[in-house]
Amino acid sequence: MRGHIIILSGPSRCGKNTTLSALLDDRRFRFHHITTYTTRPKRSEEKAGVHHHFISETKFKAMIQRGEFLEWAHVRGAYFGTPLKAVIEKQIMQLQFDGD
Repeated sequence: MRGHIIILSGPSRCGKNTTLSALLDDRRFRFHHITTYTTRPKRSEEKAGVHHHFISETKFKAMIQRGEFLEWAHVRGAYFGTPLKAVIEKQIMQLQFDGD
């Protein structure tokens, strides 16, 4: 059994977090949020580990070399990426939950 991956993408402050919150709150679905990595500076309203994992460009590039991202991009001078390990862990958790 496999899950589906939905990626919310759009320009800064277009409502991605609002959409994500609505999807996570809707009990008809079993969505899981994956916290992405970025090299951009943290905004004052953001929480590290919640909105993003904020890391250095050197560490991000090392993660690219080790194949640790499902996908990544360089946007407006900063790197953003989805950690492959977190996606796999959520998929395994979903399979275990469905197996009960």
